[in-house]
Amino acid sequence: MVDLLSTRWFAVDWGTSHMRVYAMDADDDVIARGTGPGMGEIAAGAGSRSKAFEEALLSALSRMMETDAVQTRDLPPVVMCGMVGSRQGWQEAGYLSTPQSLDTLHEKVIRVDTRHSGLQDVHIVPGISQSDPPDVMRGEETQLAGFVGQEAQFGLVSGRVCLPGTHSKWAVLERGTLRGFTTYLTGELFDLLSKRSILAHSVGSKTMDRDVFYETVRACAKGKLNLSEALFSIRAKGLLTGEDAAAARGRLSGLLI
Repeated sequence: MVDLLSTRWFAVDWGTSHMRVYAMDADDDVIARGTGPGMGEIAAGAGSRSKAFEEALLSALSRMMETDAVQTRDLPPVVMCGMVGSRQGWQEAGYLSTPQSLDTLHEKVIRVDTRHSGLQDVHIVPGISQSDPPDVMRGEETQLAGFVGQEAQFGLVSGRVCLPGTHSKWAVLERGTLRGFTTYLTGELFDLLSKRSILAHSVGSKTMDRDVFYETVRACAKGKLNLSEALFSIRAKGLLTGEDAAAARGRLSGLLI
């Protein structure tokens, strides 16, 4: 149970599938964690969307403190990131444009309109967009700010960062500034192909042959590849050589990675 007196503020990472809540102390250390429904579940509900989001947040905070007192008292500030700031979320937070210095995100948060008298200091971090080629992110910009913020010399952080996930992001940082990024639907494609395509008959295993995975990644790195052709070859290989499902799953993952 979280001690509300020790909580300086709440950090909320609110995505499509999950809400993750962190109680932060005066040193910005996490002292408690909580969860709640994702944006997709709330947006699909009936009634006022903003009211539903506010009630979901209050419910998550109540569970963290194991009390309903949250409903009747003033709460610490709440800073949220992720899909909660999308057009389908609680309140649209818009996008900042690349290049974007990550150490100024806190200056550009938007204030959220709330009904609860004790929940007056609620903000959403905007996402970041890129015009050429077109791309967007929500939530990852805050993760990147946290990453570079761990460094004593914020402006010295440069390099390429991978943020794995259903929609993996590859971000290019230059002295603490996000210069550009690319999104890959790797995880979503794997889910769709392994469950809803003809490959479902070949990769129906919960285990993956790691040797086949690495072998496939290395083969892809050596030359050009027609992905659609290579994907169907997984099915053909299973029929002709009897390759097992774990190997086929490793091959599919290796091709998409």
